[in-house]
Amino acid sequence: MNYRHQAVRRDGMPAQGEEIDARLESYLKQRLAEAPGWREVRALAESRSAPDPAHTPREILQQPWVWQESAAIVADQMDSLADVLSDVSHVYLTGAGSSYYVGKCLESLLQNRLQRPVSAIPSTDLILEPERRLKASARGLVISFSRSGRSPESFEVTRAVSDNFPTYRQLLITTDQASELFEHFSNTANASVLGLHPASCDKGLAMTSSFTSMVIAGQALAFLGKPDQYLEHVKGLSLLGSQVLNQAIAIVGRLKLDEIRRACVLGNGDLYGTALEGALKMLELTDGRISTLAETFLGVRHGPLSFCDSQTLIVYLVSSHPTKRKYEKDLMQEVRDKRLGACRLGLGCQLAELEGLFEGIDLSCVSAYPVPDDLRPPLDVILPQVLALRMSLALGFNPDNPSNRGAISRVVQGVTIHES
Repeated sequence: MNYRHQAVRRDGMPAQGEEIDARLESYLKQRLAEAPGWREVRALAESRSAPDPAHTPREILQQPWVWQESAAIVADQMDSLADVLSDVSHVYLTGAGSSYYVGKCLESLLQNRLQRPVSAIPSTDLILEPERRLKASARGLVISFSRSGRSPESFEVTRAVSDNFPTYRQLLITTDQASELFEHFSNTANASVLGLHPASCDKGLAMTSSFTSMVIAGQALAFLGKPDQYLEHVKGLSLLGSQVLNQAIAIVGRLKLDEIRRACVLGNGDLYGTALEGALKMLELTDGRISTLAETFLGVRHGPLSFCDSQTLIVYLVSSHPTKRKYEKDLMQEVRDKRLGACRLGLGCQLAELEGLFEGIDLSCVSAYPVPDDLRPPLDVILPQVLALRMSLALGFNPDNPSNRGAISRVVQGVTIHES
């Protein structure tokens, strides 16, 4: 399966780039009309990026549209995906940074739905010790996630797997179909590649719609043989996502961000990968000026809670699981009683029982569409994304290129691959 996206018009003829852009522009215009906060953010970001266009606000706001576009691509290839997974005993999800967190957001979901071992492993670990991280006797599939398809580490992972585990299959899910990695996978034995919608290839430094689009593409593996159900799921996520974007920009707009110097994001189980990605977004878009921490609700008590001081923003990703929620509520009450944090935000379903512990976005209030925890990451990460964007602007940065010190870049630099 080597799939390169070709958009199609309603009359069945291939759509040109201008037509694709026009549909997206129409969607964004509607979204901006609904939420004054987004118009304000876009204008401020454009003033910082001038004369270049501001990409990051657009890329965050476009996500519900891009999700459905990418899902349609993936649904068309579902039979091919099922073939790639046939006879596979172990699945490994890999990438670096946000691309690794894509795997963390999918790990539990796919293990439960596919009923076989699924492990998320950083590509940086696979480069150093592939023989210790992959099972030699397994009929393995390594799924690589990549926004740019230009990282030298991504190429090295492909080589390491091919050389050390020649019977393993490999699948690349990427947002950049013009990349060398896309072509490399297209011409590698036992390898397949799936390119997502071009608009999902974020131009800003930090991954936003690239991240969520790859998560949604990976979720398709939990719906094999059920493309219509998968598309209905993504349609529901998109409806919810549009409302979460509106609520998030309003809530974050009321915060006194000039008083915040730290951020702590908490999530359990299926939502821990989202916490990792949310913390990274705030760190990246503020050039490290906002120190961040990602932890679980139980784990944070074992030392990391000392991170939370009077200048800390705390974000709760609240589980819908009754037992998990009891533990989470205990921690929230402790944080409140100890007066930790400057402010506390949260996102989850049916939050009325937690009133007074944080200001929240209640998913069960904004839509009647029920979303289990293991399918929620694309929704939950929106709140940290919006926080990161507003923090970046509040600190005087251009969100598209906030690393004034050159510490990080859109495509990782400075990596030398050494022969083993």
